[in-house]
Amino acid sequence: MNWNYDRSRKTCLATDRICREALIVGTGKINIMCVSLVLTNNIRSIQILKKTGTISHIELYVRNLKETRNFWEWLLIDKLNYQLFQKWADGVSYRFDDTYIVFVQTDKIESKYNRTAVGLNHLAFYVESPQTVDFIRQEVHERGYSELYADSYPHASGNDVYTLFFEDPDRIKVEIVSDEKRKY
Repeated sequence: MNWNYDRSRKTCLATDRICREALIVGTGKINIMCVSLVLTNNIRSIQILKKTGTISHIELYVRNLKETRNFWEWLLIDKLNYQLFQKWADGVSYRFDDTYIVFVQTDKIESKYNRTAVGLNHLAFYVESPQTVDFIRQEVHERGYSELYADSYPHASGNDVYTLFFEDPDRIKVEIVSDEKRKY
């Protein structure tokens, strides 16, 4: 069997008509988590679906699950195309593709969250356009959430990035950033 690996497309091509062997790649630089076999014009292509290094999930403990759900369902489901993934008495999770975010009610409420201490600083999410960032900003104000760095909006991350920063009910900083490159 003749296999050719194309690094730019992350595919392996088999040029014979019948593929009876399994491809096992383990070069040290390439870790394949799963593959799919595609037949096109009598050329078999094994497409590498590489997951090594992608985030599986993020879990956050919260003070008030009801307030957290109101905030994050508005943002994740209504604005960012996540779906409700799991729900139980003390928690909830939201999924986008293969990554999900979990929120769990904690009983250990010792002090307020401080993003400048060791630990999570913020969560950042892409949106498709600056107009979407503007629309979310408007809703942040309508819902009474706290915008951060309002005097620097929309360039608190720098002049080449169109971003919005605000806080969730536990003061976890959220960043919404336009994926569209703009000239200013």
